[in-house]
Amino acid sequence: MAKQRRGISIVVLAIGVMLSLTWIAAAESVTLTLMLRGGTPEREAFVEETIAAFEELHPNINVEWEIAGSGWQDQVVVRHASGVAPDVTEMFSTFSQDWAEAGILLDLRPYIERDLTAEDMADLYPPIWDAGTLYHGQRRGIYYGVPRYVNLIGAYAYNVNMLQQAGLEPVEGVDQRGEWTWETFREYLRKLTIRTSDDEVTQWGLGTPLSARWKAWVHGSGGRIFNYPEDPYEFMLDQTEAIRALEFFQSLVWDDRVVVNDGSTLFQQGEVAFSGAGLELYAGRFRTVIGDTFEWDIAPRAMGEGGRGVYSAKDQYGVVASTKHPDEAWELVKFLTSVEGQRLMMRTSGLMPIRISLLPEYLELLSDKNAHHLAEAVQEAVADPTAVLVDSQRTGPLIAEAIRKSIITNEVSAAAAVQEIAPVIRTIMAEAKAASE
Repeated sequence: MAKQRRGISIVVLAIGVMLSLTWIAAAESVTLTLMLRGGTPEREAFVEETIAAFEELHPNINVEWEIAGSGWQDQVVVRHASGVAPDVTEMFSTFSQDWAEAGILLDLRPYIERDLTAEDMADLYPPIWDAGTLYHGQRRGIYYGVPRYVNLIGAYAYNVNMLQQAGLEPVEGVDQRGEWTWETFREYLRKLTIRTSDDEVTQWGLGTPLSARWKAWVHGSGGRIFNYPEDPYEFMLDQTEAIRALEFFQSLVWDDRVVVNDGSTLFQQGEVAFSGAGLELYAGRFRTVIGDTFEWDIAPRAMGEGGRGVYSAKDQYGVVASTKHPDEAWELVKFLTSVEGQRLMMRTSGLMPIRISLLPEYLELLSDKNAHHLAEAVQEAVADPTAVLVDSQRTGPLIAEAIRKSIITNEVSAAAAVQEIAPVIRTIMAEAKAASE
């Protein structure tokens, strides 16, 4: 009888241990919220497949996708203050750096130094990766945002049929001879812009977002907006190289009238010869929308005195500092930027991966195009210079207004517009620098 009781006790104890372990496992299971924009089948496929792959690797972590809706950026700030913000969020433009300065984002540097190997770091495009470092202010030195992908502004999509009809030599040969310069590009745009007898434009040479792509011209001339990252407080847009670039671009828009303010729509509709759209469209939407309507290819940006003017928009992932699960949130970010995570993104949405080792696979998606120009361009890409502005809430609107008055509406020359804001910006920089010391 005693042996029987001991046997029953052992069984009860074993059951108790199993129940305890089950309870502990359940208690350790966490749920993360990932905030990303939706709206396209490609994005939905990417998010769903990525979450499934991550959860398979991390059974104790559940990831819920929160679609970023209208006003989501302001909502994240408010929700962070209330302790109910998403754990991981996408970010872009200046606001990620603003969040970093305000303490809204977790410093990922300790995690990076602990988990990423030397091989990992060598597999990441340095200037694009380094854009996640805060180079000024009281929190300078923290690493707040890892790149989501390479959103390269470094090549044009162009309508092959239009160049053939205009009797123009393919860009490839011109560039190989070293003759694909700003002036050559200007002549191409003049010949590719078609007007009716009453001066109505029926075909544009270049379609590009005027409020954004002027930065590539400045960079291509050897100019800068600020001396980033060496001295982010030093304003440089009023220097000779930058002014020369802005005036050239303004001349294309208003003197030659060969440029239309277009992101990608008119190019997709066959009304624009060259498109300055972002790279995210090349392996994705362009193929779907254009189809066999016309033949298109990829051309490098024309060479300026400072190079081709290549930069990458600052699209990132960040961990909100109020997260209750920082270690698990980092595991998600680490997976999103891993080779496996970046391959999933590339295959589902056609975006260019931040991993150098995946470049051959990405180029294979564009194997029928002159995609080697993208491989060459990414080697010289810098971070979007307007996404790393010091005190962007004050400096950003001033710069945008100068571009509006010159490039967009032609009210004044580019030189006059920039010279008007230069002393104001330098005063703001002096204040910002003093506050950080």
